[in-house]
Amino acid sequence: MKIPDNHYTLETFVEYIIDNLEEVFEGRKERKTLKAYLIYVIKDWKTIFSGLKSVTLGDIVRISFESFRNAEIDEPSTDFYIYEWMPGLLLMFTSSTKEEYENTLKHFISSTRGITGSWIKPSLLDEMKNYLIDKYDAKVYRFIARRYRYWKYAARIRPDYDRRLSYSGEDANQTLREVQDLYGMIPSSLDIRIQDWKMQINRNGLFVIRQVNRKTVGILQELIERIATEQIRIRNTSEKFNVQTKHISAGTEQIRIPRITAGKITLPKTILSQLMINRMFHPSDPYEIGESEKEDEEMKQIEKEFSFVDTYVREGPLIFAATVVDENKGTVFGISGSDREMAIIPKHRITFESFIRFYDLVALNFDYDANLTLFSEELIV
Repeated sequence: MKIPDNHYTLETFVEYIIDNLEEVFEGRKERKTLKAYLIYVIKDWKTIFSGLKSVTLGDIVRISFESFRNAEIDEPSTDFYIYEWMPGLLLMFTSSTKEEYENTLKHFISSTRGITGSWIKPSLLDEMKNYLIDKYDAKVYRFIARRYRYWKYAARIRPDYDRRLSYSGEDANQTLREVQDLYGMIPSSLDIRIQDWKMQINRNGLFVIRQVNRKTVGILQELIERIATEQIRIRNTSEKFNVQTKHISAGTEQIRIPRITAGKITLPKTILSQLMINRMFHPSDPYEIGESEKEDEEMKQIEKEFSFVDTYVREGPLIFAATVVDENKGTVFGISGSDREMAIIPKHRITFESFIRFYDLVALNFDYDANLTLFSEELIV
């Protein structure tokens, strides 16, 4: 994307793109596609990008990433344009290809503390799809849907199986309803047609607009408004998990007492078992995964981010505990739980995104409707 330096609001930034498509997407062989990534960050997010080339353009900040793939190859930088939707939640616009994203922003996110991709709960993604169908008569023409064997989402046929389905066709709307009804599958990626326009919504917070105009960009903003409250709740909740040391005087001695703000993941639709917890502690591939099945590869990547040590599992009733290490960010935290919930106990090198990614792992494996709260909060369902 090529946007001239100026003082932009979100509205004037979007208007410039729409009114100058040829200039903005100059040099792009593929279609003029606008991508927007919803990103969680610390409140003082500009410090995260301090080592990169950045230019402030009013309410928009342009960040230029060099490719992490090979420092010896002279590749052009990739630009992302950042708008702070609300404190802790960024919307990052780009026209970069998937490969350019993976070699720049994705690598930066995985190796940098204080930033992570947004995660849209499967049930919330399904609600977004239904909203577009009801309001805009949208048609799904391609989708990826998943089911994990431990989900308790109603399924009429063989519920105790992991499943993944990628489907495209004129009857994709009906097919998606059928696989949800018959197999209890939830969409993780949706390609949608509204009139003659196409857009894509992904559970990892990626929105793709294939025909850029005021209507499609307006729908993007509308969707983010609908999910922003829940997204920022998850981000703010995870930031509160912490461990601090309080000093208390006892005569001439100073006693150090740790003060821990713990978290809790509640599973309203799943009863955990020893087998399920052992599978999380020791993940293995249930079947061979083809090269094209990138959604499965993403799940494998999430599993690789965490190591479990000092594990303990006992059934009758179920009790489990472990120390969890985020291999990318260096965070260390403990977990313990029963058949309906697990506590998250922060220990070392705390950063909020480790807890969000772990919540993602638990929800995908066990309960698509899992909830993340402070340990002291009472969950209202």
